[in-house]
Amino acid sequence: MGAIMLTVAFVLGTVAGAVGHAIFESRWRAAGPEMRSLAGDHSLLSQLDKELKLTQVQREKIEQILREALRERAKLRAELGPRFNDLHVRFRARIVEVLDPEQQGKFKALVARRHERMQRLLDLPDASVPGAP
Repeated sequence: MGAIMLTVAFVLGTVAGAVGHAIFESRWRAAGPEMRSLAGDHSLLSQLDKELKLTQVQREKIEQILREALRERAKLRAELGPRFNDLHVRFRARIVEVLDPEQQGKFKALVARRHERMQRLLDLPDASVPGAP
């Protein structure tokens, strides 16, 4: 009887953990890259505050610096994204030239799978993933 209860508790704990993780993942993805970056900056600020014992003035100044960095990162992403995409497309085309027709089909399928995976991981629209097919 004790072993059954232990097993049931283990299974319920595993299910609860999996559900909690799925909820966290969906909310994290829904937050978008800018919010995830902001969350990372907030985590850094919290760590600095804890370890360096920042004054209120220091905390406010560092928070402002991190917000400026977030804006600059977003701007860079917008500026450089198309160039990275072009680079991926050009190199993919060169790789296809080296492959035989059967390999080309497999390569295109592989690229499509990688694109889909990257899109899911980063929660980005098609055009935002470098080298999107």
